[in-house]
Amino acid sequence: VAAAEEHTGKATRRRMSTIEIDGSQGEGGGQVLRQSLALSCILGKPIRLHRIRGKRPKPGLKAQHLAGVNALAAIHDAEVAGAAVGSSELEFSPGAGRRGRHQIDVGTAGACTLVCQAVLPAIVMGAGREPTKGGPAARAASDAAIAAAAGIAAHPGAWARSGGGGAEPAGEGSSALVSGAAAAASSAPPAAEGEVTSLVVSGGTDVAFSPPADFAAVALLPLLRRMGVRAAAVPSRRGFFPKGGGRLDLVCHPMPAGERIRPLLLEERGEVAEQLVRVVFAGAAAEAGAAAVGVAAATALGFPGEAMEVFTSAAAAAGASAGRSGGGDRRSRDKGRNGRGGRGGRRGRGGHGRFMAETAAEAEGSGAAAAAGSGSAASKHRASESVAEGAEGSAGMRWRCELIGPEPAACSGVSVLVGAMTDNGCVLTRSAPIGGREDPVKAGRGLARELFAELAHGGCVDEHALDQLIIWMALADGESRVRCGPPSLHTTTAADIARMFLPTVEITFEPIAEGKHGHIAVVKGAGLSPGSVASARAP
Repeated sequence: VAAAEEHTGKATRRRMSTIEIDGSQGEGGGQVLRQSLALSCILGKPIRLHRIRGKRPKPGLKAQHLAGVNALAAIHDAEVAGAAVGSSELEFSPGAGRRGRHQIDVGTAGACTLVCQAVLPAIVMGAGREPTKGGPAARAASDAAIAAAAGIAAHPGAWARSGGGGAEPAGEGSSALVSGAAAAASSAPPAAEGEVTSLVVSGGTDVAFSPPADFAAVALLPLLRRMGVRAAAVPSRRGFFPKGGGRLDLVCHPMPAGERIRPLLLEERGEVAEQLVRVVFAGAAAEAGAAAVGVAAATALGFPGEAMEVFTSAAAAAGASAGRSGGGDRRSRDKGRNGRGGRGGRRGRGGHGRFMAETAAEAEGSGAAAAAGSGSAASKHRASESVAEGAEGSAGMRWRCELIGPEPAACSGVSVLVGAMTDNGCVLTRSAPIGGREDPVKAGRGLARELFAELAHGGCVDEHALDQLIIWMALADGESRVRCGPPSLHTTTAADIARMFLPTVEITFEPIAEGKHGHIAVVKGAGLSPGSVASARAP
């Protein structure tokens, strides 16, 4: 009987009206696929995609896209056709969501974060669970359990708040951007069985053309917490190009039946109160390059010398070590031009870029040793900061530098994130991995320029956060209003896909009269709840 009912349910799904999607529309890349899959699972609507990633040099599904398809197919008991690397056609018919623990291996250095981009909305809006009993205290304990499950206690430097959004005062002398989740997680009770859904994704955590793992913790998830989405993401192992092998742990509570995502209201950015330069590296020999890019980015952002001490001391130690091994002249010369406070001249492919390339083999060996748990140096989270007192009645300014590594990884790598937080709690970031032959000084300065450009338009979120927020605002109950810069092609594509699945949703980008670059993203959401979705999709 059960088998017959299951067969009948699948046949009913096939008979439902299938949504046809041109995968080459808009930005014509993986975002069309990811958002379509997520909304298909949330609404229970079959989809058929064609010309997948039609505007990319190599169209069709890549390993990371296939991983997202397979993950959602497993979680939502979907019927799938065309799921293969290189395929430009895909049919996907979802069933009911399953809570619990799920694992997916990209199999390459494909981005773990892009897999999570497709899966997280579907998990949050999947089959509803019973509301957490016990009121705010129980909800706070539940939030702490998420933090504990995600391992945040082992990563106390997470540059994000653990609360539900809004400006929370930091403790005296503490950084507003250093997570308070660690303390909560250390004493949190374990989550009840079935209460959380977790996804372990293996692949690349810090790779080109995709948000790094730290972006989720620093920028995206704090924004989603304002909307009532309770989730945490922590890279328990780094994965760099070309080997990947990283691990990203995503843990969340599905939205309770009858509850709805809150609209996001961010129209006043406030003043920049804190800036961050975070550099993560794998492979002990990559530390010199990591320090160099940190110095370059912090210097370009105007950090005072004492804030950069963690980078300059690491660069000095690397230079001294190189001198003892006979290579000190060149490395010391590079540091002299680009070290503490240095704004050196133009840099070509020589200097630090050549140094990083020459040490790649050594660094890779160090990373592999760390991955194997052999006697390589343990990862350290080092930080230095400086605080400038503000005028009477103002909080002043804080600069923070973090150097994390050598992290366990299958191969060497360096990843950089620069960010700014305002006194209203808005966070804007830019980030990138640094390639082995890339000049770290040029890369660091480039990221600083990109962050300045984000700040110039007066927006409350950065370009990359905005395009990922569109689907959440479209699902929310009410009107979201977010000040931003000019919408990117990724953002307008996300808006087009949301309108296709949710016809009642209205999305506009209104120019701000007083500034030629500023806009307000206005999204009138569908107000869906897991309970209403589940009843609507029942045969």
